[in-house]
Amino acid sequence: EAAFANANFGPYKNMIAKLTPDYYYSLATSYVKIYDYPTAVSMLNMAIEINKDFAAAYQLLGEISIKNENYPVKTIDFYKKAAKGQTDPKEIVRVYDALIDLLLSSGKY
Repeated sequence: EAAFANANFGPYKNMIAKLTPDYYYSLATSYVKIYDYPTAVSMLNMAIEINKDFAAAYQLLGEISIKNENYPVKTIDFYKKAAKGQTDPKEIVRVYDALIDLLLSSGKY
């Protein structure tokens, strides 16, 4: 981490940014907006590879999974991971609200 902090300036700043989960999450959200879900999932998996607890990536995977009708098992798992990694109390409530809706609609409660 210290090496990244030291290199995070000048011509290296853009290269360092590409090594963060936020970078891949940002790309994924762009792909979702143009309905390229397979590429978005790939970008989110790269973000999770960098940070296993990246809640936003799991949440977006859950949303994509719902749109592709791959739920409930996979989607429920994504939302559980999103809730576990979330630190903002308001976001935790929002994620659990979505998770509860999924559990109720699937009958897996």
